[in-house]
Amino acid sequence: MKNRSTNIKHSSLPPNLVKENENGIRIKVYIQGHMIGAGKMELFHLVHQKGSVRAAANFMGMSAKRAKLLLNTIEEAFPTPILKKMGNKGTEITSF
Repeated sequence: MKNRSTNIKHSSLPPNLVKENENGIRIKVYIQGHMIGAGKMELFHLVHQKGSVRAAANFMGMSAKRAKLLLNTIEEAFPTPILKKMGNKGTEITSF
């Protein structure tokens, strides 16, 4: 199999999907009309690591209310729940 170039040219992607900043290129993913970007995915990953929405929100410097709002927008994109609340013991990621 031939080697494929990993360099992505700006002209090959729609301009609203690519933003350059000091960290490089950031790509947004759209799932059933819902935008999931790097920030939401980082929050989702932190919920998995830390075991709670509140701890993940504190780590990112945002309120728990804002974090729950962002996570709800991710959940709306999928037909099955992706987060499971464990009562007063935190939140975990479902097998989905």
